[in-house]
Amino acid sequence: KTNQADDYSKINIWNRSNYLNIWVVKSIGESGVAGYAYYPSAVDAPMLAGIDGIVILHNYVGSIGTSNQNNSRALTHEIGHYFNLQHPWGNNNDPGVACGDDGVHDTPETKGFVNCPSNPNNAAICNSTIIENYQNFMDYSYCSKMFTKGQSDRIGAALNSSISNRNNLWIYANLVQTGTDIPNPTSICTP
Repeated sequence: KTNQADDYSKINIWNRSNYLNIWVVKSIGESGVAGYAYYPSAVDAPMLAGIDGIVILHNYVGSIGTSNQNNSRALTHEIGHYFNLQHPWGNNNDPGVACGDDGVHDTPETKGFVNCPSNPNNAAICNSTIIENYQNFMDYSYCSKMFTKGQSDRIGAALNSSISNRNNLWIYANLVQTGTDIPNPTSICTP
């Protein structure tokens, strides 16, 4: 189910109380989509646990193999959605259409970008005195480098919320159960 992937491609799901499920696929049903994830509240009902997680194209994961440096942060972006972050311009998939806000106090109002401005001053669109945060992981610019402190706080809130069991992912008992409690796993498991 790797071709034209969608929610029905999410097979062999692991318990979302213990794992963040990620399906890497060849193509996604909707053209132009690199990946997708649901906000915690969108999949909170127990009957929706089977679609909770991230679907992402193989060439948008990492920066080696079929992917490249320009696409390498798409999974970070989708994990942001999984932990309740919107796009900086708001809750839609249409950058560059209208100025908007993501509800996070320290991200400026933005119109959204699909590429990196050659001059940062060209990114002061919604407010001529504020350069918009086009380097944010939640933008589509592909020159992303950061989450804001407010976004980090929002991710922390999702990790401490029982909505869709996000709060169980990082507790010590779960780390032990899933075998991820090893202090320095790179010394034990080489790639």
